[in-house]
Amino acid sequence: MIFELSNRDGRTLLEFTYDGIVLEQEADRLVKICDLTLKELFYNFINKNFTATIKLPQSPGDVFNRITKDVAKWWGGQDLAGSTQKLNDEFIINHPGAHYSKQKVVDLIPNKKVVWLVTESTLYWLKKDKHEWQNTRMIFEITTEDSQTILHFTHEGLIPEKECYTMCHQGWNTVINDYLFNLIMYNKPQFEQLQP
Repeated sequence: MIFELSNRDGRTLLEFTYDGIVLEQEADRLVKICDLTLKELFYNFINKNFTATIKLPQSPGDVFNRITKDVAKWWGGQDLAGSTQKLNDEFIINHPGAHYSKQKVVDLIPNKKVVWLVTESTLYWLKKDKHEWQNTRMIFEITTEDSQTILHFTHEGLIPEKECYTMCHQGWNTVINDYLFNLIMYNKPQFEQLQP
């Protein structure tokens, strides 16, 4: 087994190679075991960022479109202003007196990945640092496995040491695992569509 570490855009990249004998009929099984071990178990062991994963029968394109085009239906509702669909788009979520955040779309690979950088934030209910979300990133990664689309969400920078972690953990669990899941799976929006 070979583990190679490198730096890519300020982030650590781990490349794993199994350099051994593999029976042809066991190759697919070995790939799945290695993926589970490295991509989920090991990653979650070293990664303290909030993550959530959902599996869906819809296509990667359908999932990508719901994330990028329908943000107001699963996060923000009438409290969303701006655009969420193209690289460098910016949008604001403003729940007066509770939450304000401005996001910028900093990475966009159709049907595969969306990354939002939080450029401004105020979580009014925090006591120590009301701007804990500032410079954190929300990452949506889309893959497929056995005719299922897998959406893996990471709020990079939302770690247990942050004051907001417990409340934000609960909030993101609801937003990703309930609101976004139900919108993609059943076309059931959590919020009414914004009026043009």
